[in-house]
Amino acid sequence: PSYMPPEQVLGSEEADIRGDIYALGASLYCMLVGEPPFLADSPMATLMQVVQDPNPDPRAKRSDLREDVVALIAQTMAKNPDERHANAEDMRLHCEEILDRMVAEGIPLPEHAQKVRTRRVVTDRPKVVSPAIAAGLAAKTTAPTAAEAPTLDAIPGGSATATPNT
Repeated sequence: PSYMPPEQVLGSEEADIRGDIYALGASLYCMLVGEPPFLADSPMATLMQVVQDPNPDPRAKRSDLREDVVALIAQTMAKNPDERHANAEDMRLHCEEILDRMVAEGIPLPEHAQKVRTRRVVTDRPKVVSPAIAAGLAAKTTAPTAAEAPTLDAIPGGSATATPNT
C-alpha cells in the first residue's frame, strides 16, 4: 500500500498511467531514502496516510539530496494526478534533464547511469525510466561507501529474494 496512488486508494474509475507515475515516484523515494514514503502499523493505516498525509520531504532523511531531485519526487508523487507527469516519457525527460545538469556540474554518475546516458545520446534510448537513471539521480559528489549503500534487505518490505507481482 505504500506505493499505491491516492486515486486508486479512493477507488477512482479514472485511474490511469499517472497512478503508475506516482508508484514510480514512491519507489524512487524509497531508493533514495531507504524506506517507503508511507508506512504505518497496518495496511489500512498506511492507505490512510497515502490519502490524507502530506508527502514526506526526502531531505528529512537525506539532507544531501539535490533540490531538482526533490522536485522530481514531489511532482511524481503529487496527490492530484493532474500535477504529475502525464506519462513515462515526460518523467524520463525530466530525469534526463537532471542527469544532464549533474554532468554539466561535474558530478560523477555511477557507471551504469553513464552507459544509459551515452546510449541515449547515440540511439535516443531508453524510452522509459530505468533503474540506471534512478541510480544516477542518487549520485553524490563522492561515491558512497559500502556502509552507506542501503541493501534491499534494509528496506522495509524489501528482500533480495523478492519476486515481482504478476
